[in-house]
Amino acid sequence: MESHPADQDVSGLLATAEVLLDERWAITEAFDRKLFVEPAWTMLLLVFAAFAKRESITVGHLRKSVGLAPASALRALGRLEELGLIARTPDLRDLRRVHVIPTIEGFGRMAEYLTDVARDRIPAQKVPGLGAMFRNVANA
Repeated sequence: MESHPADQDVSGLLATAEVLLDERWAITEAFDRKLFVEPAWTMLLLVFAAFAKRESITVGHLRKSVGLAPASALRALGRLEELGLIARTPDLRDLRRVHVIPTIEGFGRMAEYLTDVARDRIPAQKVPGLGAMFRNVANA
């Protein structure tokens, strides 16, 4: 049986994603959201963080989180889906809802990016478990 990508220790990656999300929320509070924040990138960070925590995230939650109109949110998600980074899956209990998850490729690319960001940009004290994450990457 194939293991789930989030079965590996992703605590350092999750912490890095959360630091980046905190930066994005601070930017949107300090400046006009449209100036500096790319909604598709914020959505991808939110999808990765939810997946790493084994939580589900819906299209509606993503749309509200980034402050987009429904059509704009669907366009951004469509671009991410076309790039093979996310997949949308219907909620089998409520067919009005659609969940968003990273694809295996999307999860892998985000993990690689977040590892690089953590190593190059974020002080280790801001990311719990970062040292262990780098040891795991070095030993892989």
